[in-house]
Amino acid sequence: MNNKNTNIKIASLIEDVFTNCDIKERDKYIVKKYHHLDGKSIKMKELGEEFGITKEAVRIILEKNKLKVESSAGSVAHIFDELCKETIKQTPIGFERLKESMLQKGFDLEGLNEKSFVSCISMFSRKNKDSLCIQQVGSGFIICDSNKRGLVIEIEKQSRNESSKNGYVNTTELSKKLGKAKISVKTQSIIDILNCIDGAAWISKRNVTFIDSRNKVLTRVKKIAAFRSEVNIKRACDAINQSISHRDRSFKDLEPSVLVKIIKLCVDCKLSSTDIIFNDKPTVSFSEIESDIYSLLQSSGELELMDIEEKISNKYTKAAIYQACSLSPLIVKNKKTYSIV
Repeated sequence: MNNKNTNIKIASLIEDVFTNCDIKERDKYIVKKYHHLDGKSIKMKELGEEFGITKEAVRIILEKNKLKVESSAGSVAHIFDELCKETIKQTPIGFERLKESMLQKGFDLEGLNEKSFVSCISMFSRKNKDSLCIQQVGSGFIICDSNKRGLVIEIEKQSRNESSKNGYVNTTELSKKLGKAKISVKTQSIIDILNCIDGAAWISKRNVTFIDSRNKVLTRVKKIAAFRSEVNIKRACDAINQSISHRDRSFKDLEPSVLVKIIKLCVDCKLSSTDIIFNDKPTVSFSEIESDIYSLLQSSGELELMDIEEKISNKYTKAAIYQACSLSPLIVKNKKTYSIV
């Protein structure tokens, strides 16, 4: 099918089947026999109002008798076989994108939703009737290949892991990473899935962050906010990069521009060209910690972090000491040691 031909209106075609199919006498027996399989009855004009034809019955009739609809659409089963085959190539996929894609191929899916689309494939396709399924992802639905039901779950899992580790996930890089693990999935499919997930926020066309407690970058931003009401963006970024990479060598350093985009979405603050200004008041006195560390370095010279912690950990937590060393403009780090400017 292509857009050189008149587009086939799938919803109209289904209506055509239920309205105009020539049902033979022996088919009435099939209808009566299988009527109990589906509570929702659909009437066919030829049988009169007293006969309720269910979707399941119509599927059986088509399957056993290879019925054709007398319309320009031609063979019903052939059309739905082709429609299913074209859909499988693009799964997993969101329905709105599928509608756009199929219109280019000559199939008009207007008037259908995810459930009715998969249902009509199941009813009318002979070759592929059980090939598609629907999976709920967050508040949305994704159409999937029935043989690859675990793919959507794996994509969500890997996306959350990447966001947890690096603060965000890049959809193109994730597609390549999955490819190396022999999981073939297009970037656009990943985007469709992420668009459904509650708590996933886009920071650019290809980058998304998960606003949750597992996000290491957000956790550290909140720790900074507990100490400072205002902090230089670049210094905050350096502190976050040092803190995470110290524990996880696979961490990719954040760029300040990316950090700013994450903060805009997730933190109650204002941003100037150089600084982050947090709206909530700090819960810990940064100036007090900074002053104590400064005095210690002034008298002792260069010290490693563990030495600083040993001397003042009775007053402050290790996290507070580290944040002060990282964020203070009065303290500089040289390899493993800290000293005053």
